[in-house]
Amino acid sequence: MVYQALAARFPGGRSAKDMHSRRLLQEFSDLPGLILSKRGWRRPSEVLLGPPSFGNYRDYVPAVLHTENLWRALQIRDATIEDCLDVLKEVAQRRKTLEGEEVAVVVATLRMMQERLRTGKANATLPGRMRKTPLWTSLGWARDRPVYAVSDTSIAPALADHIPVWIPGCEISNVSACLEPLGLKLITPGDSHVVRPKDAEPDDAATAIFERAVSHLHEDLSRNDPQVAAALSIQWESLKRFEVQRQPDLRVRLAGVAGWNESELIPVRAKADIERSALYVREGLELRRVESGGRAIAALFKADPRKVAYAWLAACDKAQEGIAADEIVAAEEAQKLEEEKLAQSVLERARQLQAETANRKAAKSGKPPRANALPPVPQPPAPVPALKPRVLVDPDRLHLKQPHGELQEKTQSPPSPERLPSSPLPAPRSSNSPPADRKSLPTFSGRTKETLGLELARRALQYDEGELRDLRAQMGLGADAVDDDGRFFELKVYLHGEPNSIQMTDSEVKRAASTPKFYLVIVSQLEGEHAQPRVRVITDPLKQLGVSGDGGITLTNVKHAASLVFNYEHGVSGAAASKNESTAGSA
Repeated sequence: MVYQALAARFPGGRSAKDMHSRRLLQEFSDLPGLILSKRGWRRPSEVLLGPPSFGNYRDYVPAVLHTENLWRALQIRDATIEDCLDVLKEVAQRRKTLEGEEVAVVVATLRMMQERLRTGKANATLPGRMRKTPLWTSLGWARDRPVYAVSDTSIAPALADHIPVWIPGCEISNVSACLEPLGLKLITPGDSHVVRPKDAEPDDAATAIFERAVSHLHEDLSRNDPQVAAALSIQWESLKRFEVQRQPDLRVRLAGVAGWNESELIPVRAKADIERSALYVREGLELRRVESGGRAIAALFKADPRKVAYAWLAACDKAQEGIAADEIVAAEEAQKLEEEKLAQSVLERARQLQAETANRKAAKSGKPPRANALPPVPQPPAPVPALKPRVLVDPDRLHLKQPHGELQEKTQSPPSPERLPSSPLPAPRSSNSPPADRKSLPTFSGRTKETLGLELARRALQYDEGELRDLRAQMGLGADAVDDDGRFFELKVYLHGEPNSIQMTDSEVKRAASTPKFYLVIVSQLEGEHAQPRVRVITDPLKQLGVSGDGGITLTNVKHAASLVFNYEHGVSGAAASKNESTAGSA
């Protein structure tokens, strides 16, 4: 309370030339001092501002809110790189080994140095002193150089007994700005190479997981950490084409390091090789382990390797779940086939047993078996005419009736029809015929249907290829496409007639409500060689259409909204198409 009251008397932390400020500084500087730190009363020159990064190695002002003006008036300073170097020197003098609370002190000190170096708060005379700063290494405290910073954690343990490997207590990427000023030599994953790569064998199962995991990792990082996604040193498609190679005796060779024998091979559990587009592992399980497969993938990023390694683990788990789901479907289909075979086999065996029983009975009575001893074998049903395959319309055989679309004004929606009294149930027919399949399975997927709808919308809206960016792989955006001008398009695609109500998800509702340039695009009538698709573009759908539901909503009266409608027709030649476009342009 006293510090806060004094701070209120010094708005802006008055200059040291101010009479009151000098009197205040004099009072606080008299022994033993009036600043209460964790270790007792201190004078202004004996304390620092900021969080206590140096632990018990330095004193800090108390953490009291709204006291900044007081500390400025007392000319209390921030910690500098010189303070960081002094603290590292004191820790090395007091502790033969780095452990306990000192680990946290060293990490915090290095992070502060990183921040000061990045912001240019470094004295020009510091480099010489920094290269003599004691550093904790695998061989103890080291004041002389060289000292090696090994970013490849798979080989660091093998090097630790032979050369001084820096142990900063955190990821090297978090203190990368300190490497050169401290005189450290960096050893990266690119400095080591796989020995006898031709001895490795492809692991198809692991490669299948790898390919899916790369897709999941790309999607995850693009949504949640785009900076890390952009830090990949190669193209994402190139990474997706990597092949997992299994080599039980996986080892690498390290060259160009003073004090290390190049002929000594280093065993590792995983290693990514960009030149060969391969991920080498001792066994397939290493792919899904953070400290092997995860670290090998992280070595391809110029980002925090720990973050990437754990993101890779999550991506592998998701990939494994997808493969397991596919295997379940395949297993169910195989089981169904086996059940059908078993049922047929059981039926044949039952028929055979029935025949044998009839023969045995006839042999005992001395009479030949009756011709009708066996029930008649049921005849197969009459062949059903083959159903025509279900296909989508070919967009290249279509032409817009109105090249610029037909503007439809908003119309009054018809009233709901009165509920008619229910009619009586029909009587069953005397025939005993089973139902017949009247519809064949489609030859296309839901994704293919959506892609065709997006292509028709693109052509109707006169976008060139590449001008309308496909967003469907990015979940939660609330739109399926966007153009260079920030217009977002949400696509609803239907095989048959245009519906009068559609469903929208929470993210689509949020996008429609928050984005002025949002368009609802409804593409219908896509199935069949002779289909005539329709593209309807609705602006401000939340304002125009009727709304029902909570969160995920249903929009109604689609056909009566003010919209731009494009109708495609079939079989129009190029000359006729040009003529129609010319006539429409003149009009």
